[in-house]
Amino acid sequence: MNFWNRGYATCIVATCITFAGCGGPSERDLLASAKDFLAAKDESAAIVQLKSALQKNPQSGEARFLLGDALLKSGDPTAALLELEKSRAAKYRDDLILPSLAKALVATGQAKKVSDTLGEVTLADPYAAAELKGMVAIAYFAQGRIDLGEVAVKAAMSLDPKNVTASLLQARLLAGHDQVDGALSLIDQVIARDAKQVDAWQLKGELLWFVKSDSDSAIKAFRQALAVDERFLPSRLTLIRVLMQKGDLEGFKTEVAALKKAAPGRPEALVFETEMALLDQDLKRARDGAQQLIRLAPDNAQIRYLAGLVEFHNGALRVAEDHLNRAMQLVPDLPAARRLLAETHLRSGQPAKALTSLQPLLTHAKPGADVLALAAEAHLQNGDAAKAEAYFSLAAKANPDDPKLRTAMALTEIAKGNADSGLAQLDRLSSSSKSTYSDLALISARLQRNDLDGVAKAIDRLQNKTPDKPLPHLLKARVLSMRKDMVGARASLDKAVATDASYFPCCGGVGSLTWPKGSRMQPSSALKHS
Repeated sequence: MNFWNRGYATCIVATCITFAGCGGPSERDLLASAKDFLAAKDESAAIVQLKSALQKNPQSGEARFLLGDALLKSGDPTAALLELEKSRAAKYRDDLILPSLAKALVATGQAKKVSDTLGEVTLADPYAAAELKGMVAIAYFAQGRIDLGEVAVKAAMSLDPKNVTASLLQARLLAGHDQVDGALSLIDQVIARDAKQVDAWQLKGELLWFVKSDSDSAIKAFRQALAVDERFLPSRLTLIRVLMQKGDLEGFKTEVAALKKAAPGRPEALVFETEMALLDQDLKRARDGAQQLIRLAPDNAQIRYLAGLVEFHNGALRVAEDHLNRAMQLVPDLPAARRLLAETHLRSGQPAKALTSLQPLLTHAKPGADVLALAAEAHLQNGDAAKAEAYFSLAAKANPDDPKLRTAMALTEIAKGNADSGLAQLDRLSSSSKSTYSDLALISARLQRNDLDGVAKAIDRLQNKTPDKPLPHLLKARVLSMRKDMVGARASLDKAVATDASYFPCCGGVGSLTWPKGSRMQPSSALKHS
């Protein structure tokens, strides 16, 4: 090699040494860069740097831990678990690894492994010890071992009273024991120490919405969490639900668009788009969305419920019934699916099945007003005016802040024997209210008294309020059949079918217009078979 070649080679070597090697950034530089990205909550960029660091040194326990933690924060607990276990095998620091390892195990459905293997582990660092004990508490709660979970929370709080995980668990326990104000006070203490704790803002919003019924303050709490981290899915998803409940369609659509931007490809966005299509009455788009969701998660009860709701609105009642039955097989205690199944049975002319579907909800200590009203409608459709009247009264009493209370008071008057006064009150309510609740109660009460003229007048008023519903025509057909006007009864059934061809009570013809045996509205045998 001549002088010039030797000089050129020397320069190359010197340059490589200057830049810490020809292979690019060093392991130390990559780790430092990854930590900067993690501090900026850019987990994706951190993961790239950490994988590069591990190419240089696969045995790095620190890189394995940081990669596992980044994967966990980015929503991939399965991959995180593998890296955290490798970090522990490399003898990296247990005080850092174990809290994250416990969180990954819980997230992957291995709560029992957490309580069995980490429940008695002690760590020297108070913060890490409290964090681990908090995750052990969560693991116990996930297994339904509430008493042990409460003990673990108490231990975590004693280790570090300011630990965020332990404090928020304690707040949840207080709320569960009807000490909501104490729970909110504890959450506010967490936020006062660090206003960037998104989990604290989320829990505050949940308590304000679910328990305090203060949706406006809840919305502010969820927005505070998103101001800290716009990708924080729990707050984004709950905010969308609150806006939907409030009927703020523009806000709902804006937040769904933000969800798609912040978390592209998330199935939740497709769920909300499907619900949005329902709100827009775009049934084809709603059905397409529901079918995509079923392909993605055929065994998800909430998705089955949504698919049932879409098919219910499409008039495909048999398909809706299949989806709703599947939802309840997956999660038997799913009230929304049970209520919708009862509505599906009612619309398909199966009041007995509707009552069977409602039965578990009716046996609750305090059935909701909507459940009681569905039971009343089932009895009304079945021709049992007395039970319908009783359930309408119970439904109104279940929600004393509702205007329906006046309907209940009128029904109570009738039950006391003051029929004229009670019926007059119902008649005034029916005339003054846009709701159909008092109309149905009035129809039930007048049917119970065989006041066919009064029933016909009440049905006319109901029809004026709901010109697009088949029930008034069906009720009118039944009254006409009781008056032996079979031509008029058939004409009313035809109108009911024209209003909603899938409303099966109308499809049995005039012969189906019978009342239960023993009812004072029982038609003659000749009418029953005409």
